[in-house]
Amino acid sequence: MADPEVVAVTGPGRPRGGGPVVRRLWDAVYMGPYFVLMWSALGRPPLFGSAMAMRRSTWAAVARRVHRGDAEVHDDVDLSMQLDPAWRVVADPVLTVQVSARPLAGLPSVWVRTRRAFHTFRVNGRRANPVRRWARRLRARSRSPQWWRSR
Repeated sequence: MADPEVVAVTGPGRPRGGGPVVRRLWDAVYMGPYFVLMWSALGRPPLFGSAMAMRRSTWAAVARRVHRGDAEVHDDVDLSMQLDPAWRVVADPVLTVQVSARPLAGLPSVWVRTRRAFHTFRVNGRRANPVRRWARRLRARSRSPQWWRSR
């Protein structure tokens, strides 16, 4: 956060409990796919709410756009979508926090999270369009004098 261009930092969660099988599968079937798929869709790292920090000014800029009244919205994905694709978010694998292993408690839990992610894309409409997000990101990067260093 020492870099004034960085609006937020995020990292992965690590399962607390759940046994050795869950701990081994965590990155392969939950945390890894979350970061890969959401990064691809958003044009930059997604926020993982349990392990993230953002500037107060960033929150002030997006607070009115988040869908707090919709219980079916995946809040981490929704917040990630509200950040302008041109803004710099840093994913730091060292920034970790222990989280509940509930996401891997069974297929119903996985289904709920997946359904909510798709619902979140629907309610965000044009803001969620991956092609538009990547285009905005690339335009902003090309204008930066150090675009090749941006993450």
